Amino acid sequence: MESTMGLRRTRTYDTGVSVLLVVHFRALRCSMSDSVVSYCQNRLKLLELGVKAAQYCVVAFPKLDSETQIQELREQFPTWYYRVRPYVPVVLPFTPATLDEIQNVSEHVGRIRRNLHSLAISFSRCVERGEALFFQIEQGREEILQLHIAMTGAEPQQSLLTDVPMYEPQIWLGRVTDARQRAYAMAEANRIGRSLGLIDAVTLLRVEPDEEHKLVATFPFGIGRVDYYDRFTA
Repeated sequence: MESTMGLRRTRTYDTGVSVLLVVHFRALRCSMSDSVVSYCQNRLKLLELGVKAAQYCVVAFPKLDSETQIQELREQFPTWYYRVRPYVPVVLPFTPATLDEIQNVSEHVGRIRRNLHSLAISFSRCVERGEALFFQIEQGREEILQLHIAMTGAEPQQSLLTDVPMYEPQIWLGRVTDARQRAYAMAEANRIGRSLGLIDAVTLLRVEPDEEHKLVATFPFGIGRVDYYDRFTA
């Protein structure tokens, strides 16, 4: 296991693909006890057999002036519409080794958000990355980068693993596997034009093995009450 910039990182396999597991956030320290090692070994066996584990990520749901137009577009794609609304990934998906770890992450996010303030964003261009569509953030890009750094304690340009994707402030719109439908969706998204948004909270999101997205907790910036929607599972 390697450690840098306050993050503990390790390699594992997700249906044969090497991925980054973010095990702890800044200022969190945990020794690898025998029980944790055993748990990780069992998790690796499941992954090698193609059994995916639930992942967590920290996201921000911006309040958008173009929400009506975006929802009308999403209604044409049921796999989008019946999942969570468009969001800004703040911390990329990670797999906790234990329930204690995800509890520690929740407490960490709860501490960091107390010193945060609302930020404005804008975007006008939709792009495709693989099978997914994203809006590129223009105004507010640097603020989102700083939010990412505050949550992870890591500079986005630094990584010990060469295959880890570079963090890029953007708004996830949805995933379309069919290339023709994806091209249509991207064209329609680009017709929406310049949109403005406000971010005043972050949300801990769980991604189930079947890719269902579930809200776990929302942390308003400042000292507002944290809303919990679901229990922690690993």
